[in-house]
Amino acid sequence: MYFYDFEYATISSSFGLSYIKIHGSFNECQFNYLVERCAFYFETTVSELLDEIEAEEKITRVNDVVWAAMKWAETSDEEFEKITEQRIKLVENL
Repeated sequence: MYFYDFEYATISSSFGLSYIKIHGSFNECQFNYLVERCAFYFETTVSELLDEIEAEEKITRVNDVVWAAMKWAETSDEEFEKITEQRIKLVENL
């Protein structure tokens, strides 16, 4: 029997870089350097890694909406309502 925690599941080998991109405090130059170094150590190209990050970013952003909506439902906290609405706007055009 297997149990999957979809909050941490990934469909790529980018090892959480999409989460770091969304929630980290790196500027674009710093993040690009991180991607370059990771591509080297993961033995892949920067382009392939960026494609994986983009695909995984969509999943991560949708998961962020689900998380905020769950928190809002659990607490009725208006702050989570605002966060949910903000995060929905971020995924509308994915």
